[in-house]
Amino acid sequence: MERVNGAGPLRFLLDSGAQLDLIQEAHRVALGIKRVGAMRLNATSGHSLCEGAAFELDGASYRPGRIGATILTNLESVIGCKIDGILGAGFSPRSLWNWTIRASV
Repeated sequence: MERVNGAGPLRFLLDSGAQLDLIQEAHRVALGIKRVGAMRLNATSGHSLCEGAAFELDGASYRPGRIGATILTNLESVIGCKIDGILGAGFSPRSLWNWTIRASV
């Protein structure tokens, strides 16, 4: 569980193959995440390109330049649980390593 822009805890799926971190579109406005444009995701349109997300886990932070906002309900039905977003390739093992060091110091 983690926090985004101070809100949470939120549940994220880790997907190192995802090119972009994603958040549920329904959370975007409430979390103060600004839509800066549209984007295509898996050849479908209607998704938001966003800025202004700060992820926090155990006192350490991760600030991607841009994230996507989309509807993840189809994925939830496949994996069998509710998720608030996906941490993609930008949130790499290096990020986890940096988070672990900072959180334990």
